Amino acid sequence: MTHLGIAAALLVVAVSTASANPAQQVREEQLPALLNEQLRAAELYREGRVDEAFRIFDARRPSLNERLAQLAASSLTRPLKLKVEEGMQGPRPWTQELVRALAALHMEAALRTYERQETVGRFRTEAAAAARLFSALDTPSDYPAEDWSRWIVAIGLTALSDGQLWWASEILAQTCGHSVPLPALLLACGSLHEAIAALPAHILLSQGHQSSTAIPEFGVRSYQDADARRRRHLGMARRYFENAVRLNTGDTEARLRLAWVHFVSGEAHTAAGILETLLNGEPLDRRAAFLVRLFLGRARQDSGDLAGAVALYREALTIAPSAQSAHVALAAALHRQGAVREATAVTRQLFDAPSEPLDPWTSYHYGQFWSIQSLLTTLRSEARR
Repeated sequence: MTHLGIAAALLVVAVSTASANPAQQVREEQLPALLNEQLRAAELYREGRVDEAFRIFDARRPSLNERLAQLAASSLTRPLKLKVEEGMQGPRPWTQELVRALAALHMEAALRTYERQETVGRFRTEAAAAARLFSALDTPSDYPAEDWSRWIVAIGLTALSDGQLWWASEILAQTCGHSVPLPALLLACGSLHEAIAALPAHILLSQGHQSSTAIPEFGVRSYQDADARRRRHLGMARRYFENAVRLNTGDTEARLRLAWVHFVSGEAHTAAGILETLLNGEPLDRRAAFLVRLFLGRARQDSGDLAGAVALYREALTIAPSAQSAHVALAAALHRQGAVREATAVTRQLFDAPSEPLDPWTSYHYGQFWSIQSLLTTLRSEARR
């Protein structure tokens, strides 16, 4: 079974009960006409007429759409033998391009399910159908076999960037362990576990799971359990980031996050080694240049090198002059050095400085939010070729 096939099977199991509900069944003679409607929706989607495609798509229950997706996927490898109602047209032939478009349409529906905060069950149904269709395309073709994973990354990152950890966990959980080794997916999964590990202990101690913001499996009973859960998620984040670095040794984001996970795990020396390599390597973009200095400053500070930490925090402020995180870090380091007046002056500068539109640290746990729109644009473009 292919990686996509495994992922599809896992998701299909989650919705098998809904699909088997007798009240949701249709007569076999109706299937060819319904399947032809789905094919027309796929054609409209390929033409960029998305609203028209959804008018057809939304006219059917998600569980029925999932069954029709199974038939469309099967038609690529064997002729469909379906009964046809008298006077009705038989099933039209599906092509790889149309199956791809229908898969994308299902993922668009999954994205809408998240954006409207509808049920997880509906999301799983749409994702299961898309996974089945993308799995059918896992044959020699012009397209990579990682499309389903890239769609999941786009939706998962959308949830993570909204701070919706419950949804992000639901979206990414199945895919993280069973899909193709896609660097963007490894980064998203690692970032999710890193964000969960950063939650305050009182949230991890919450016993209530009715809230839409509850994190799955997070009703721990003591601070010791909360700490154990935190360390487990940090370990998972580290493994995902390490695997991302193995796939692409030049991945700055993965190395930066791996360093921070080492630091918060109490391994400041290891973190400093990674960060120093980044600092002395290829030129970094503004966000990475700021965070490398902020993180390395923290590592130096923890090792007792306050002068080195102060120098790095000052450099960070030359990159983002109004960033609150660097001001606070610099003031704290100066205070520990005994330079109380200078620490006070730095704090006052923070109040007088113009507002920083995006302190890189404040958005750190929202994942790779900057990649969402370009990823969605690419996926939609590929489905419309």
